[in-house]
Amino acid sequence: MTAEGKADAGPCVIVVGEPKGEFVRAAMQLTQEWELDTVPCADVYTALVAIAGRAGRPIMVLGAMKEFLRGNRAFFAIASSHAVRCCCLLDLGSRPTQPQALLAALRTGATLAGDWREAGDILRDWLATRGSDDRSRERAAAPAGPRGHEVPGLLPEDLRATKAELDALLQ
Repeated sequence: MTAEGKADAGPCVIVVGEPKGEFVRAAMQLTQEWELDTVPCADVYTALVAIAGRAGRPIMVLGAMKEFLRGNRAFFAIASSHAVRCCCLLDLGSRPTQPQALLAALRTGATLAGDWREAGDILRDWLATRGSDDRSRERAAAPAGPRGHEVPGLLPEDLRATKAELDALLQ
């Protein structure tokens, strides 16, 4: 935010979920450490309002998959139409997410994370891909750390799966 209270054109992170939940607290702490414009939202409906108010800025939305599935998965389509990136936290301790929900998320370019640390890695990678003018600031803001999901020579398209492959994994 600028001194006048107006949002700048830098990256913005919207964190969706229970305000006192572990994921939201950890994500808010991380984004504050990196000095990112961060908006906490209790649900996807509030997040959609936040997205609309920040149109034209690079936006990453972090939240639990179950939150994003409200409203017949319309959130993914709306977020995609605004070029918003999403990182969906999977609740590995509960019943499996329906394959159609995973496909809806993946088709819009959403990334999936197993825990908040993995979501932090995804956020770090997203920041690193922002415009070249901001790269030095982003590198300084995102502290170096291990990235367990990096494999030398692995390209993003190597991680894409077909519907049949996803169905097989979820059974």
